[in-house]
Amino acid sequence: MERKTMMLSARSRLVLFALLTAALAAYIGCSKKPEKLKLPSQISAQVWDSLRPLLARGEIAGRDAFYEAQRRYTAMLIDSMQTNGLSMEEQVQCAKELATAGKVDRATELLTPLLEGKDKYAREALKTLVSIKIIAKDAAGAENLMADYRRRFQPNSNDTDGLYNQISDLGDLLNSEGRADESIRVIEDEINSLRFDAPYSSFYFVDELFPLMVESGRLEELASMVANFDRRLSQSYKAYEDTVSYADSTAEANDETARQYRFLLKTFKMVGNRIKLIGKKAPEIRFAHVYNADSTTTFDRLRGRVTVLDFWATWCLPCIIGFNELGELYDQYKDRGLEIVSITSFQGMYIDREAGISEGSRDKKISKAREIELTASFTKKHNMRWPVAFSDRSVFDERYGITGIPTYVVLDHDGIIRYIQVGIGKKAQMKRILEKLL
Repeated sequence: MERKTMMLSARSRLVLFALLTAALAAYIGCSKKPEKLKLPSQISAQVWDSLRPLLARGEIAGRDAFYEAQRRYTAMLIDSMQTNGLSMEEQVQCAKELATAGKVDRATELLTPLLEGKDKYAREALKTLVSIKIIAKDAAGAENLMADYRRRFQPNSNDTDGLYNQISDLGDLLNSEGRADESIRVIEDEINSLRFDAPYSSFYFVDELFPLMVESGRLEELASMVANFDRRLSQSYKAYEDTVSYADSTAEANDETARQYRFLLKTFKMVGNRIKLIGKKAPEIRFAHVYNADSTTTFDRLRGRVTVLDFWATWCLPCIIGFNELGELYDQYKDRGLEIVSITSFQGMYIDREAGISEGSRDKKISKAREIELTASFTKKHNMRWPVAFSDRSVFDERYGITGIPTYVVLDHDGIIRYIQVGIGKKAQMKRILEKLL
């Protein structure tokens, strides 16, 4: 009952915000003063400012819900957006906002003239058109445009992001529709299109491939791919190091390209560790404190139940978004024997983005007792009705190959690891895994 009341209250606040924003947009739209108009980039910033507290409260569950909320808020402000006399950069941004608001024809009309060039604006225009196809759930159309992008724009060190966001969105779309093999193929096509002369973001798709290939039983193929990436990228990193010199240690530490190389290589190593974990007994975790369960609960007492381990932290917005998906899984499967344990670690600080509360820092840490006290209220606010535990190790537990949070690890009845997933947005796949194990 308490949760239902809170949800109704949240909806009431959203309705009130929508009415006020619509009234403001109407006023701005009717004004003839240019200074009252908003540039597309300002619209984007304002939408994000509106979404951030919803994310922090966990009221947006999953990538689809985020995109729907983004579309709704953008549509509220779209009539106040300046569309004439824009720079090319703002013109591309304008098309993105129009597409987000569902005004696809206007967005396409703005982007089409930019496609004739070979500059960064043509790149962004084509990538935006790919996103439009994905929003429309036109996977084939998106793939055709991606192929055109690769033909026209070869990867280069000034565009390390490439089609990362578009491939990620398309992969999730296909996977949510039960087309995991097609999702794998789309990601592999992107990775195979890359050279190894820069630390391209698309190499991080090894994290995306991992849960897909676990489900499809293609871990040996993934292991071979990761080993090849590690070897070739190590060679590329050495070649890069041979071309640079640093004035001091600070300059070396601030070299973003080198940092990206190192983190990618660490990611490959961790994925390799994860591959070895599948089918093995889960490494022991000692609980320093447990909420929503007997204080004597131990990791070993999870035996006999299919369990999802959720590695998280209070400052992690995707982790908070993931609580809603975990809650849905918990309510659906708990009577069939599912257990969920959300595992964090002592950070020496506490951050609640919604409430604006921050205590402690890396230099001035709070006590473990204080962190336990603060986290107790956090778990209640986010309705974490399953066991939540502090581990005596880092939440980035290398034994589990964790490179980012949230990370979800699924154990079978015997405590054997059957599935690992980094990040949110794969609820349909998680349900398929659990259905097989329960």
